Amino acid sequence: MKLDPSRNHVAILLALVFATITPLGPSDVQARAPVPRDVQKKLDRWLEHRSLSGLNVGVAVADLKTGELIASHQPHEVLNPASGAKLVTTAAALKLLGPSHSWSTAFSLRGDSLIVTGGGDPKLLPEELGPIMDAVSKELKALKVSRVNAIRFDLARYDAHQLPPAYSQKLTDAGYRPAIGAAGSSYGAIRVDVRPTRVSFPVDVSVTPATKLEIINDAVTTRGKKSSITITGDPAPGGWLRIRVQGELGVEHPADWVRRRVPDPNRLTAELIRDALTKRGFADESTPIVFDRGLGDSKSSKATQELHTHPSDDLEKTIDDINTWSNNYMAEVLFKELGRSAGRPASWERAAPRITKTLSELGVDPSEVRVVNGSGLYRGTLLSTRAMVQLLVALAKDTKLAEPFRSSLARPGRAGTLSGRLRGPGPRDRVWAKTGTLDEVVSLAGYVRTSGDRELAFAVFINDANASRTTALRAAIDRLIVTLTRL
Repeated sequence: MKLDPSRNHVAILLALVFATITPLGPSDVQARAPVPRDVQKKLDRWLEHRSLSGLNVGVAVADLKTGELIASHQPHEVLNPASGAKLVTTAAALKLLGPSHSWSTAFSLRGDSLIVTGGGDPKLLPEELGPIMDAVSKELKALKVSRVNAIRFDLARYDAHQLPPAYSQKLTDAGYRPAIGAAGSSYGAIRVDVRPTRVSFPVDVSVTPATKLEIINDAVTTRGKKSSITITGDPAPGGWLRIRVQGELGVEHPADWVRRRVPDPNRLTAELIRDALTKRGFADESTPIVFDRGLGDSKSSKATQELHTHPSDDLEKTIDDINTWSNNYMAEVLFKELGRSAGRPASWERAAPRITKTLSELGVDPSEVRVVNGSGLYRGTLLSTRAMVQLLVALAKDTKLAEPFRSSLARPGRAGTLSGRLRGPGPRDRVWAKTGTLDEVVSLAGYVRTSGDRELAFAVFINDANASRTTALRAAIDRLIVTLTRL
């Protein structure tokens, strides 16, 4: 039937229509304002910038409410996210373990040996070991034990492999490439500080945490402000560490420092514990340290006395540290923890398929993901920007996990990896994201709240770059994110 376009019929029709509609207030209109349809055009213009020339770029931007992609470029291309891979690790851990999951390091006495049971604490810190040893010493005194004749580490929680997958692709003694251990501490690294002294005299070298290791200091203090100092860490006889400092440091040059990985984080913990027990009179430098994988269940042994249990942070706080600060050691410990099964030690090889399965259950396309390690170091875990956005959307819709996951991400202008980026008044309160950087990769993924109060999930992966382009590429990504905040 045709409608008569007369004024009366139009008036009647409009009255019927508006009678069925609840008026929206200004805030309702803003909350429901659709994302502008020209987002793809804005992305296309961004891709034309000369800083992106010759690079392999993947971008995906999705409406967080619907999960629908509203802009993309090569969204199915499987790329290297660098430390963006930590989002995969932490999301899977939240789903499999829950935000309240925690770890513990246990101390017990068996015969005349102190037993340290490594529980996989991702953040066992040297400064915690003093108070821990105070508590252990108190219990030893109560048992009328004046000395332990051995310090034995039960490392059965993990398999014997300490170097994460893909870490062998580049050989460096940098602290960001740590080995891990069930009883490891200090993020698997030490800090070496170098300070000028008097001209022609050796520089001052100190190590934190303070422990006994070989230091070869061939560096001297010179006149002026220049520095040619190099600091290397090499395995020493017996499996420990040798620090070598070489070069010249100007007397007017400020103190400098680096972090160097240790070959075995369990050994670092053992040395620190022996030092602490020696100060308290329960051991000395000759007290043997023994590493075992399978000392039996100490709780079921009648000859075992429990002394102290040190709890870790819960998982919610742990992933906050991992994603805000991009901590490789903690990410790899967490990843390996997901490879535990009944009666079998944790391994990266068992963790990878379990994480992949979890991602699939969350709605992530498994054909666009290759899970290798937990930190994203080197060419390890790979995925598409579409897969990353699928993960971000899935976590945002989980009522139990959405808040701990989002709050773990770095924020512009605040402590963390975004402290010096996106510091304008617009993005500062509208962006939650995880950074990623390798020589050849720059990435950013997370959430944006637009000026229209719509929420978006985004992922930007730039591959085939080099270190000289990192600053420009970060700036380019930041420009795109600012554009999203203004939608």
